[in-house]
Amino acid sequence: MEHGEIAIGLDIGTTKIVAIAGRKNDFGKIEILGFGKAKSLGVQRGVVSNITQTIESIQHAVKEAEIDSGLTLEECIVGIAGQHIRSLQHSDYILREDAQQVITQTDIDRLIDNVHKLVMLPGEEIIHVLPQEYKIDGEPNAWKKIRSKPSYSSWPKSGNRKYFFLCKKHSIACVRNNTRTISIC
Repeated sequence: MEHGEIAIGLDIGTTKIVAIAGRKNDFGKIEILGFGKAKSLGVQRGVVSNITQTIESIQHAVKEAEIDSGLTLEECIVGIAGQHIRSLQHSDYILREDAQQVITQTDIDRLIDNVHKLVMLPGEEIIHVLPQEYKIDGEPNAWKKIRSKPSYSSWPKSGNRKYFFLCKKHSIACVRNNTRTISIC
């Protein structure tokens, strides 16, 4: 979040729905601008069971947050939880042909996007991927090098040998129909 940029969060829970608006202040801390909550109707065990009731509860919570903040809230980040959410730990790698080649954002994106090749349970989809660790030829702390160096010329040269670029990831999976229902709300 950039300084002064307003962020809105919406938490859809089984007992209550909460909307909150905030922005980063001059000290780098989040300043709460408005808060609203409503009884959660139409949600059972984290899953929307009645779209109409859920929409009404969301609208009530958002309206309270708008009144409290004096803002018009249009877009938000939605937090979801429930029995239809699961997390996975996994690793993936790409084999690089040239050890002298610079690792680019395209390589990093390709590693992260490979998560969609995982075999999922029927009806599930990956909704978020959190890279946890990068390794290059087994060397730990590669993330620091990827983020801080435009080139890897200081790494030991190894002739024409290939090298592995590995990423350990934590992914969040969800039943597809449930995320679509939340999007409708």
